Amino acid sequence: MINQSMQPSTGRSTVLPRIRWIDLMAHTRCVISATDAISHLTNQPIIQFAHDNVEETQSITTLDLHRHGINDTRAEDLANALEHDTTLITLDLSENQITDIGAQYLANALRKNTTLTTLNMSANRIGYEGARCLADALENNMALVTLNIANNHIGDRGLKNLANGLKYNKTLIQLDLTNNQIGDDGIEYLANALDDNSTLTVLNLANNSIGYKGIQYLASVLGNNTKLITLTISNNRIKDKEMEYFADALKRNKTIMNLDLSSNYIDNHGVYHLADVLENNTMLTVLQLRNCQIGNKGVERLANALKLNS
Repeated sequence: MINQSMQPSTGRSTVLPRIRWIDLMAHTRCVISATDAISHLTNQPIIQFAHDNVEETQSITTLDLHRHGINDTRAEDLANALEHDTTLITLDLSENQITDIGAQYLANALRKNTTLTTLNMSANRIGYEGARCLADALENNMALVTLNIANNHIGDRGLKNLANGLKYNKTLIQLDLTNNQIGDDGIEYLANALDDNSTLTVLNLANNSIGYKGIQYLASVLGNNTKLITLTISNNRIKDKEMEYFADALKRNKTIMNLDLSSNYIDNHGVYHLADVLENNTMLTVLQLRNCQIGNKGVERLANALKLNS
């Protein structure tokens, strides 16, 4: 625990280290509450050292409030602070109780905030209305680089809303949509947005329900996409037939370096399509196929393809 009344042992001015990170994990016995931290963002420095010869004002750049029981009311307090805050860069609100209402408050703050670059709202209770509010904010926000809304409930309707925001956003680089009940219809909207988006490089769609049509939509845009570097579509409904379309897109794609297809229904036939890609694709550096249904022949075909890859 930090003593706020620390006094130097001598009369000389002391330069104290600036605090750049604060962790308010719920399992600690920290005496400062989440509400206190929120109020300090705008009203006064979170910790202030003062003595005769020096007064050092501390500014927070990273605030970890994950698993801290934050509901919509506290989210509103936080949003009010964020509208005026000029120092916070990273905010973790994962594993809380924020619903669409709280997401709306935070989205309104994002329209005005110009410094926050990383926002983690995973494992809350955000649905399609919350996604719509965040999408509206993305159209105007010029600072956010990383957005994590994994393990929520946005569904296809929410992704449709979010896709509209992505069409116009010029700063977002990483987007995590893991486990959000997204199916083929939602992927169609996302694929259309990727046609217009020029910044997104990391996209996580793991643990959803992407199948035959969804992969076709993705394949249609990936062939010409020149920004996406990392794509995770593990634990979906991808089968061998889907891999044929996907492989054709990868043959034309020149930027994807990391691809995760783990825990799908891919067997030897699906791997044969990927092997054809690997023979000529020199950009792909990481390919994950864990927990698939690949046998010895599939592995042998991959190994032969890698011999030709350089």
